[in-house]
Amino acid sequence: MDVFRDLMDFLFPEECVLCGKKVGFLQNICERCEQDLLRKGPYLNPIRHRGFTHFFFSFYEDPLKKLIILYKNHGFLLLKKTLVLVFKKLFEYFPPPEDSLLTWIPSSFQSLDERGFDHMKIIAKELEKHSKLKSKGLLIPLGGKQKGKGKLERRLGRDYICKEDLKGKSVVLIDDVVVTGTTIKNGALTLKNNGAEKVLVYTLCMSKKL
Repeated sequence: MDVFRDLMDFLFPEECVLCGKKVGFLQNICERCEQDLLRKGPYLNPIRHRGFTHFFFSFYEDPLKKLIILYKNHGFLLLKKTLVLVFKKLFEYFPPPEDSLLTWIPSSFQSLDERGFDHMKIIAKELEKHSKLKSKGLLIPLGGKQKGKGKLERRLGRDYICKEDLKGKSVVLIDDVVVTGTTIKNGALTLKNNGAEKVLVYTLCMSKKL
């Protein structure tokens, strides 16, 4: 196995997307950059909204911003490992109830068609392996994608349908970036309106423009 790995490293050398240092096969980021990234968060002052609490790791800026863009817009799927570690650290600082359902803000149908994958679903399924939470897709999007929309268009929102009755349940809702806050508010409100007793929102980043 080591011989095969060495051969693949030789034939397909990889570089860290942040510092350019050579990394092993099936890696996009070096250990040093990953550890430096994890030391920068999380943000220790969660935002309390009516109906849910929002925890996030950092503001939307490099280097985490670069990793998110490469992961979801350019298909660097190996970066899911690092992004899952970010969520794990958030959970360590702000532990969700162990009986919570883990769900995610789903990609719009247009984004799914363009990318070919639901980037947050992949993160949720991977995160399930590293936590005591069971993941389940609960939200169905009704609106189009948010990328490229102006502030006013974003605030018009994207509505959701919840697939099941959540009466008395605690739900952990994850997403990558909060820009105006409309998406997570609509998602959290949909979960609450379908019976969720508690909704905790965890995101990688939040825009400083809020």
